[in-house]
Formats: sequence, C-alpha cells, structure tokens
Amino acid sequence: RSRRSLLFALLASGVGPYLLIHLRHWPREALIDAKPQALRAFAVAAAHWFVSFLEEVVLNSKKNLAAGAETSTYFIHFNTEELGLLVKIGYVFHHALSCFIYVYALVTNKLSGPCIFGLIYEWPVVFQHIRELNRITTQN
Repeated sequence: RSRRSLLFALLASGVGPYLLIHLRHWPREALIDAKPQALRAFAVAAAHWFVSFLEEVVLNSKKNLAAGAETSTYFIHFNTEELGLLVKIGYVFHHALSCFIYVYALVTNKLSGPCIFGLIYEWPVVFQHIRELNRITTQN
C-alpha cells in the first residue's frame, strides 16, 4: 500500500507540472477540452484514489487511526476511539471525493485544471513517505 502510494505521488508530482506547462490555450484547456495526456494521467489518478478508498473502507475498517494519540493536546477533547472514527471518516471522504473528481474529468472532459493542481499537490506526499520510511528503518 505504501509503495503504491509513493509511486503514485512520484508520478503525479512529475506529471502535474508537465501538464500545467503544456497548457497552450488557457483557460479553455484547464476548464474544457482536456488533452489526451491529461486524461491518461487522470485515469491513473482515479484508479489510485479508488483503490485507496477501498483500502480505507475494507482493510482499515477495524484499525484505529488515532491509536496512541494524546487526546489532551487537541482543542476539542475526544477519546481515542472517537478521534479514530473522525480521522477514518475524513480519509474515506477525501479518497471518495478525489476519485469522483478524476472520474468526472474523464467522463466530461472538463475541469482538467483543478485535476492538474491535484496532481501537483501530491508533491509533499513524497516527503511524507520518505519520512515514514526513515522512521520505520530506524526502528528496526
């Protein structure tokens, strides 16, 4: 799961700027008439977000995402179980919405601009995965 997510983040953070630079007819190509290269990237993104959604709903259904969280550090006090449920709902909503917008762009050939920026927005995720891999390797 982590490797797939890292691979997608690497590809998206490279493809996103490429697609943005090659928008020739702004804003038409960003709102309607997406290029075939953009549609291919959006198909990959839709597949990634669909799989992420399924993983969150099916594989992590019992996992408490807030395990070990210090509840006293939050402005609104939740117990760990409530906080885990809140985080879970946020993840499911985020993955479903991301999948929906890329599928919408594929079906309608519209709104490629926001989807391109969504690809570029994956750039920080690369560093998140590097940090996580460093944490795992230093523990072992």
